[in-house]
Amino acid sequence: MTALSPPAIADFGIEPELARALGRLGWTLTPADQHQPVRAAMVPVERIANAADLAVPVFATGRQVSFDQRLAALRAGVAGVIPLPASDGEIIAILDPVLHPRPETADRRILLVDDDPSVLLLYGNWLERAGYHVFHATCGAEALDALERFAPEALVVDLTLPDCSGDELARLVRQQPHFAALPILYLSAERRPVRQGMALSQGGDSFIVKPATADTLLGHVGAALTRQTQLSGLLSRDPMTGLLNPVAFRRDLQQSIALAQRACTPLSLALIDVDHFKAINDQCGHPVGDRVLRRLARHLVAGLRHVDLVGRLGGEEFAVLLSNTPGEAAIRVIDGLRASFASLPPETRLPDEPAQVTFSAGVVRWDGVEVGEHLLARADTHLYAAKAAGRNQVKG
Repeated sequence: MTALSPPAIADFGIEPELARALGRLGWTLTPADQHQPVRAAMVPVERIANAADLAVPVFATGRQVSFDQRLAALRAGVAGVIPLPASDGEIIAILDPVLHPRPETADRRILLVDDDPSVLLLYGNWLERAGYHVFHATCGAEALDALERFAPEALVVDLTLPDCSGDELARLVRQQPHFAALPILYLSAERRPVRQGMALSQGGDSFIVKPATADTLLGHVGAALTRQTQLSGLLSRDPMTGLLNPVAFRRDLQQSIALAQRACTPLSLALIDVDHFKAINDQCGHPVGDRVLRRLARHLVAGLRHVDLVGRLGGEEFAVLLSNTPGEAAIRVIDGLRASFASLPPETRLPDEPAQVTFSAGVVRWDGVEVGEHLLARADTHLYAAKAAGRNQVKG
């Protein structure tokens, strides 16, 4: 495995201010008429028609973008609008979800709760044929147990159950903080608007009236999961760098370990720390330090695969989890990123920034049984060794 080249964006004549910001954040720009492979296009909002037929995400940009311009851009199929002036953080928040989406969870898990076996069979089959992994429960007690054991990503429940109502079950679920964002969809023959509204007020997100078609069921479930993914992504991100925050990284690390155990595949973890970061803050100011951290975040994301996890653990410390990657290969990748970050060209920096910024890293391979915190602790030991040996190096 080798580090990837930075993502290229086709430039249809955007303002120099935005072009410089994109360069600082690790994206490369190429003129639109060069016909080079690109990941996206950046177009002034008044010229959006020029990029309407591109097969890559298109972003519109401009100053004082009006409602009519936003609507025209939306109808042209743009992936987002960047109103200028925009901070580095705002640019990241708009581009990253499109250019670096979180990998979709395979076989997303649905818990279907109904005491009618024919309903479980019919609707369960529709969901399974659509690619979902479906668990069944016939009462509230079974449903709560299944929620804990299988951690489904959505709950589809009838209003009438043997031991409770569906909205009572929804209230029980919502009382547990770790299920606060779980999509709850009612699937019921109840047609009275007042009763439907009452059920939704108890914690439900959607109401599907039986008998429902496959398209109706799958449309409601798909929309709920898409919105959940969007919200989860926002809550999981460090607001300054756009990377996974510490809680989300540790959660995804443990999930990745579980997947690697089942598949018997290797994992490697790297801890990365910016060298002399306190001196950068003290001598250049905290805004410059923030820009350095954002630039390193973009550099890591651009140089790794979509399946790899990148998080900010706090301060100037970052973590990278490389899936299906043995230790020696991981060391080569991280060391390549270290060397390329230390030699970024001067035009990527603003005048008030240090002439060179470097990082140190510790890399370990998962031993096949250890939990995430143990893996992080071992990587931290190697990171300390890299700093003690003189910094700007990788130890593994």
